[in-house]
Amino acid sequence: MLQKCCVILFCTLIIQPVLAFDHKYEDYGALLESVIVTRGHQTRVDYRRLKSHVDQLEQITAGFGAVSKAEFSGWSRDEQLAFLINAYNALTLELVSRHYPDIDSIRDIGGFFGNPWKLRFFILFGESSHLDHIEHDLIRGQFMEPRIHFSLVCASVSCPPLVTEPYQGDRLDAQLQAVTRRFLTDPERNRYLAADNRLQLSPLFKWYKADFISSAGSVLAFVAPYLTDNDTEKQQLLDADPGIHYLPYDWSLNDIDNM
Repeated sequence: MLQKCCVILFCTLIIQPVLAFDHKYEDYGALLESVIVTRGHQTRVDYRRLKSHVDQLEQITAGFGAVSKAEFSGWSRDEQLAFLINAYNALTLELVSRHYPDIDSIRDIGGFFGNPWKLRFFILFGESSHLDHIEHDLIRGQFMEPRIHFSLVCASVSCPPLVTEPYQGDRLDAQLQAVTRRFLTDPERNRYLAADNRLQLSPLFKWYKADFISSAGSVLAFVAPYLTDNDTEKQQLLDADPGIHYLPYDWSLNDIDNM
């Protein structure tokens, strides 16, 4: 009788459905909705409120860490990329929240000679990892997608805005297009001064110049379609071949106090 019960219990366990990964990121989205404040093209994070929800945030990042490499490999390209972007941003929030309010910038983390993007503070695909590994090895190294530079958030005032909707594989192209346009049409970060024929851009275009050249042939060719929807104006901009100047980068924390 005992043997029969054990067999029944074993069969019950093995036929239990494995919970599928939530590619809608509903829990993460709810948290973002509760801590992000929007002002025009930009957003800020209410880190005080986030600090009070640290348990929820850690559950979310633990969920990213629970995904195996084999499971990840079975997803579509866009599902993989959305996962990595969301993981990077959520883990950046976790890193900042661990040190808030004792920092004025993410670069304060790790000390004078430290690098917050090299800190191994999380597990990904079963291994101790750091943010640079996600961005440079997994994303830039495997996906030819320059628009990720406007979706990855470095927790600073001059970085692209952290949006309230998580990235999703079935909507990824539209989402990346939207955040790229949002960033490039923010006059505090990018602007064309027609009278001087001068294009002032975020330093992101200098730091990752090779990615934009690889995608569009030049930085100007990449940004022109986002600066104007008018084909004639776009061609005029390309023909004008403006000089590119890079604006200062504000590394202050993207806290609501800095809005």
